[in-house]
Amino acid sequence: MSVAAGFLTPFRDNGNIYLFNAQERTKLVKGKCRSNEINHHISLMDIKGKTNKSQKIWFHKVVWKDMNNDGLLDAITAYAISESKIVGVHPDYEALTDLPRPILGGSSLKGKGYLVWLEQPKSSSWKNPLIDGKGETVFWKEHIISKGPDVNFVMSDIDGDGEEEFLASEFFGDDGEGSLSQVYKGGDGDYHRRVVDNSIGHGFDLSLTDLNNDGNKDILLTNHQGPINEKSKNKFQGRVYGFEIPKDIVVGEFKRHILLDDITVNKNELMQNTEMAPGKAISFYPDLQNKLGKPNILVAGDGASEVYILRPMSDAPANWQYEVVNLYQRYGFEPKKIESVVGYPIVDDINNDGFLDILIPWYEADYIDIWTIK
Repeated sequence: MSVAAGFLTPFRDNGNIYLFNAQERTKLVKGKCRSNEINHHISLMDIKGKTNKSQKIWFHKVVWKDMNNDGLLDAITAYAISESKIVGVHPDYEALTDLPRPILGGSSLKGKGYLVWLEQPKSSSWKNPLIDGKGETVFWKEHIISKGPDVNFVMSDIDGDGEEEFLASEFFGDDGEGSLSQVYKGGDGDYHRRVVDNSIGHGFDLSLTDLNNDGNKDILLTNHQGPINEKSKNKFQGRVYGFEIPKDIVVGEFKRHILLDDITVNKNELMQNTEMAPGKAISFYPDLQNKLGKPNILVAGDGASEVYILRPMSDAPANWQYEVVNLYQRYGFEPKKIESVVGYPIVDDINNDGFLDILIPWYEADYIDIWTIK
């Protein structure tokens, strides 16, 4: 199992990609697995070519594919760099100097992101990817795909040309305010980045699905917005978007639809200026036996402490209106009524009874709700 760790976690700004070997759990503390970091020369380098130990790197996602056809799976990931008071040079890009560290809810949400693939060394193994047969450290070589992507991404042949492209929800973007971008391979054999929309807010969750049932995949995207106040640069509250993908992804228009607007972060003494909303969005069909028409959408409110289900109001492909059902709010810490953050939901038939289940975790309340659609 692989985990991309470190993104926007308080006091954890030295993220990495960790590998867990579940078969070794009986040899260690009960219920725990040993983890190995993927050791790689990544981001800021000093003048001697050594990894800068003071770098601040946040990871959010990793997918696996053999990128160089050597029979070994490589790690494709995106990461954000945030640092102050250092001067370094990225081996494949421009000098990076004095990068400000992001402050959630504040005015310095800036950073630089890179979409990369990390080449699995031939001398490594899944059991211990750090050390080779001679007891020396093994490095996963970094290959830059594109500058820009820093949080979530999908890899798919979205235009049917036989070459896989990337769509990325950029949390920081080029100006610190986020964007939606795509990365494609041009006729010259190099990857090129196109900013599709730089007015979505801080890009967060991203997936591909046919939202309007026209036979074509669309982009389901959420941003991740903090509260609007004097310290914040936020221009609007949280949103859920749908983007129609054009046939020509290089110059065509990605038509944007706002599916849900004004998702507001709860304003209390603990969450103000720190929490953001919304989080994950998942498309699903309530009836497992009838997956026709437009799907519903489950939205985890994250710092809004709410869960929404969006139900399409029409079967017409041109109609992007939804009925919004606020599932409910969960309050913890009685009697203070402090709202809980909604974590990452699961939508699946978890007990194989033929009915769809929805699992909703509530962070501060230390609680997981399970709903079944019958």
